[in-house]
Amino acid sequence: VAKYIGASCSSEHYGYYIGGAPHTGDIQKQSHTNDSSCVKIGDMSGNIYVAYSGGWSAPNDLFVSRPYDSNIHKISLASDTSSTHHANLYSTTYTGGSAHTSSQTHGYVSGGHQGGASNVIESFTFSVDAGGVDHGNLTVAREQVTGQQY
Repeated sequence: VAKYIGASCSSEHYGYYIGGAPHTGDIQKQSHTNDSSCVKIGDMSGNIYVAYSGGWSAPNDLFVSRPYDSNIHKISLASDTSSTHHANLYSTTYTGGSAHTSSQTHGYVSGGHQGGASNVIESFTFSVDAGGVDHGNLTVAREQVTGQQY
């Protein structure tokens, strides 16, 4: 089934596609080392619909948020299973169109649409279930932006 506007993340050997439209909370993975189709490995916790979302890649886990709430969901790379709740973003407003970037220790959300273009940068740590914090500001408010992983 064709999907669009979902989240994506990657590990060293796999690409992950989460949610998308038509309405789904599927978590799928696809090998980077051979020509193969995606395989469903789980669902987002609560089988939530994931669209216009962003993802972060960390060394041992993947993280996903959706723009309609402040929940950050964690997907373990070791277990290939459904997501669990990790923490909440600092912002509780709509965060669609924001850039999702990461270092090896933190995830970042920058810009997006929060009642208009946003200049907010927030971060959260991958290692503990701590919430997001205000990290700083972009020099210019931006929306419909994209990000890169470490």
